[in-house]
Amino acid sequence: MPHHRDKRTKRAVNVVHIDAIILAYMVPEKASAIFDRAARFAHDRVVAGVHYPTDIEAGRISGSVIDNVLLHDPHFMADFATARTEVRRALGLQ
Repeated sequence: MPHHRDKRTKRAVNVVHIDAIILAYMVPEKASAIFDRAARFAHDRVVAGVHYPTDIEAGRISGSVIDNVLLHDPHFMADFATARTEVRRALGLQ
């Protein structure tokens, strides 16, 4: 039975999904690999006994909702555009 020591363990699942969605928007040609890695991370949390599968699904849903809000925020999108350029340049994708 998973044991949640504190809220940070729940937050980890949200963050991995939030990050995966944002990174997939930055590097769409790598989206499949990004989402595969996020799914493996989430699954490993279940295997390690830190989360239930329902925690993972809740993290995926809440991550999607949070990203939807961010991706519609003009201030966030201005920073996102800069970060996207930097990430793509660092990966040699410009």
